[in-house]
Amino acid sequence: MDVDPLDSTPTAFKAGSVVYEVRESIHPKYISELLVGILRGYGQPAVVDRVTKRIGDEILWDNAYKPWRRSPLWLILRVTLQSSLIVSNLYKPFMLFFHTHLLRCCVHRDFPSELLHAMRAKIARRLAKIDPSVSRHVYELVHKPFEKTEALLSKRWTAFQAKGSTSPTWQPDRLNFSADAEVSLQNSNSYLATMLRTGSNRSSQVQYTPPDGARLNSVSDFTQFTDDQLANAVDKDQCVALNDFEFTVENNLKSWVAATRGDEDAPNVIASCIQQYVDEARRLYGDNPEDNSIMILTIMDLWVALDASTIQQCPLLKQYSPEIPSNFLRPLLLHRSSTLERASHIEEYLNRRHKEAHNTTSIFSNDITESSFAVKYFRASEDLQRLYDEIIADARQR
Repeated sequence: MDVDPLDSTPTAFKAGSVVYEVRESIHPKYISELLVGILRGYGQPAVVDRVTKRIGDEILWDNAYKPWRRSPLWLILRVTLQSSLIVSNLYKPFMLFFHTHLLRCCVHRDFPSELLHAMRAKIARRLAKIDPSVSRHVYELVHKPFEKTEALLSKRWTAFQAKGSTSPTWQPDRLNFSADAEVSLQNSNSYLATMLRTGSNRSSQVQYTPPDGARLNSVSDFTQFTDDQLANAVDKDQCVALNDFEFTVENNLKSWVAATRGDEDAPNVIASCIQQYVDEARRLYGDNPEDNSIMILTIMDLWVALDASTIQQCPLLKQYSPEIPSNFLRPLLLHRSSTLERASHIEEYLNRRHKEAHNTTSIFSNDITESSFAVKYFRASEDLQRLYDEIIADARQR
C-alpha cells in the first residue's frame, strides 16, 4: 500500500481526467476493515499484548510538490520491533542504541549543528526515561557519541566566535566612491522615461464636494438622532457619520443624560439611537474586529445611559441582574487610552449592578413566582391594580 496504487489511493480531477493524488495519504481500509473483517470471520479474538503508538501526523508543505509526513513504513518497523522484543524488554534499549548509531554517523558526515543538537536532546530524553534499568554498557555506548558531538559543536562555536570577533581591515586605497555611488537601473529606463515625459499619465483632478448637511460631531442633544435622522445621515456620509456619532457618544452622552434626568422620554431617545446605530454599523463595519470593538463599546455606553435612566423611572429594575457579564468587554481590541477608560467605567457599572441585584430570578423569566418582575411590578403599580379591578368588575357585570 505504500508503493502500489490501489483504489484506496485518493484521486483528483485534472485536465478532464481522474488521476491519483500522490500528495494525500492512502486510506488504510484494506488493513483496518478488510483484513480485520476476514480475521473476525475465520477466527476469534486473541488475548495479546497490544502496542499503542502516538504518531504526530502533521505534514510540512512549503514550496514543495509533495508534503513531508511521517513514514508509515517507519511506524510498521517500530511496531514490529516492539512486538518482537517485548519478551526480553529490549525495545527501548535497542531504539536508544539505534538512535545513538545514527548520531555517530551524522557526526562523521558533518551534519549541521542544529540537527546534531536536536538529535542529542532526543537521545538524552530517551536515556532519562529508561535510566533506572539501563545497563552500564548501553550508558557508555551513548556517552561516547555525546562527547564527540559536544566536542564538534564546541569547536564550531569557537570558530564562529573567532571569525565574528575579527574586525575587517581598513583599506581606504581600495575604495571607489564613484563606482559605489552609481546606481544602475537597467530595467527601469522605459518606465522612468514615461513617468518623466511632460503631460503623460497625469491623474485627473476630481473636485471634492462635501456632503450636504451638518456634521454630527458637535451634536449635544440626542433627540436630534430620533425619527431615523441618524440612519439618514449615515446613508449620506457613511463612515464619517458613524465616526461623528461615536465621537458624540464619547464626549456628550454623559452631559445630555445629566441634563435630561427625570425626562420620561430619554430612554426612548437612547433606544432609538441604539437601534439605528446597530443597523448601520453592522452593515458598514462587516467583520473588521477593531471597528466592531468600537461599535460594541459605543453600544455599551448607550446601554449604561439607558439602564440608568430606566432605573430612575422604575427603581424595581435595580433589584434584578442586568444579564450582561461584567467581563463582557475584555476581548475587545481597544488601542486608545480613552477607550480603555470607558471600558473600565462600564465594567465598574456592571459590577455594581450585579452586587445590587438581590433577586436570583431572571428579569426575562416567564415563571409566575413571588420574585418575578411582572408580579412585583404589578403589586407596586396603583394604575395597574386599578385597571385590574376595572377588568374584573366589567367581567362580572357581563
